[in-house]
Amino acid sequence: MDKNGLSNLLTSQESAMKDDFKTFFTLMEEESALTPYPYFRNANQVGGYVGPNFRFQTLTKQDLGICYLVSDYYFVFTSSWESMKKTAEALLITGKPIEITKDLKKGDWNEYEVELLQTWLKQDRDVYPEGVVSGKFWTLTEQAVIRFQEKYASDILIPQGLSKGTGEVDFYTRIKLNELYGKSGIIPLTPEITIDLRYGDHGDEVRLLQTWLAKDRIVYPKAIVSGWFGPLTRAAVTRFQEKYKGEILGPQGLTEGTGILDALTRTKLNELYGQ
Repeated sequence: MDKNGLSNLLTSQESAMKDDFKTFFTLMEEESALTPYPYFRNANQVGGYVGPNFRFQTLTKQDLGICYLVSDYYFVFTSSWESMKKTAEALLITGKPIEITKDLKKGDWNEYEVELLQTWLKQDRDVYPEGVVSGKFWTLTEQAVIRFQEKYASDILIPQGLSKGTGEVDFYTRIKLNELYGKSGIIPLTPEITIDLRYGDHGDEVRLLQTWLAKDRIVYPKAIVSGWFGPLTRAAVTRFQEKYKGEILGPQGLTEGTGILDALTRTKLNELYGQ
């Protein structure tokens, strides 16, 4: 089985892993002390972590849990975050470099590097007070880049014979950004829907759901991102469930979408859009 096949197999089994290893965990700690986190997450969602990404579910405050990593050459499975970090270091498994590698300007949609730029700029509220991280380089980001360039004019503008910021992330601007933030471990979070959602719900996860559904105009033709789970969102969820009925409805013995974002619907959305 190749790397991607193994990763997909493990991801599909995450919901059952805690029960599968229940005996092991009770041997290590009293079952009554277990406080399971409700889902697996990506390690690169944790601020300050800069190693290779792995999937983990923490079960106790003492760092007992389930962690697994699939790399080009290794499959690593451990029972704690700390042991995974040490094992990855011992095997010289490294993560994706955190740096901006290309020039960026208004209109760019290079989501990872624009998100990284925005995530770094928002660390300085004087530079980027709005702090919007969208992956789209528009006016607010351009203005933030200008402020950043003028704040560090001696390193960015003066060597180019400039007195005002241009709003474009050029070679000198990239060098300064990577110098300040490239070793900080501040990286864009991998978005993920973590809870069941239904009609009437509000919040950031509803907004993320709507953003993802809007990528398929057949599923969500209105494409309204409001943060409120109303009738249009319910209809879109129903269409999404019926589009992927083999993975969502069939296992539940259903033939029609429910419009409720349940575990299988979340899993499919995260699989399609969360990585």
